[in-house]
Amino acid sequence: MQRRSGEGLAFAQRAMAINEKNRLPQYLEAAVNAALANAWLDQNDYVRAEKLLIHAGALYDQAQVQPSVRTADYIVALARVHLRTGRAVRPNNCCYRSWLFGRSGQYQWWWHGESLYWLSRAEAKLGETQGAQTHRVDAVRMLQKSTLPALRWLALS
Repeated sequence: MQRRSGEGLAFAQRAMAINEKNRLPQYLEAAVNAALANAWLDQNDYVRAEKLLIHAGALYDQAQVQPSVRTADYIVALARVHLRTGRAVRPNNCCYRSWLFGRSGQYQWWWHGESLYWLSRAEAKLGETQGAQTHRVDAVRMLQKSTLPALRWLALS
């Protein structure tokens, strides 16, 4: 939420409360779990975030939702958890899957730039410097164009 992690956490918790009362469709429940996971990640609570992401992933699988802009929050949050916990292994790297999806011609979507950013971080951690540099340059180019200050800030980090 634009570098306002406290407000983001409160918003995501309200969405989760609505889901608990009304039982949203699986794909929406997964999105709520992913949003709350991202909020916990912004609070550096990787344990809570990962539990929510495991549940979100299962819901997306049950709803047969493929990587797309609809799953962007989930993809990015899972990548953040994997990087933080040292599991930046390509076959399990969700950002790699979103990068493959984005190659289909959707390069300007904001989430694709953010996914490329996290993919470059994973590649750097794996010692794949050429891929990391290439994807970092592409990510920065996309993120700098974003209307969201938090994504432009990510391009500078």
